[in-house]
Amino acid sequence: MIDNDRYWHIPELLTLDKLRTDDWQDLVIILPILKAFWRLTLEFQGTGSLRHLVNGYLAHVLSGMDDLLASLEEAKHKYANSLVYSIHILISINHA
Repeated sequence: MIDNDRYWHIPELLTLDKLRTDDWQDLVIILPILKAFWRLTLEFQGTGSLRHLVNGYLAHVLSGMDDLLASLEEAKHKYANSLVYSIHILISINHA
């Protein structure tokens, strides 16, 4: 792995910093999972579709976290087959 802070001034190394096709496929899978976190964050800030609710109201936070956990569990089962999907997908979901 290249230490970016140490080698940022060497332009030739930038050619090594590319995403492969399978990396892009992983990102396509991960994007909807991350969007769930983003939407929930907006709701908790009071800038989402539930603006009329009190910001950070515990009942909304807990139900939101339940929804998020359920979507992560669903994604974990959906992408569990390491013969079809990159193992990085499952690792990312498990670490969320």
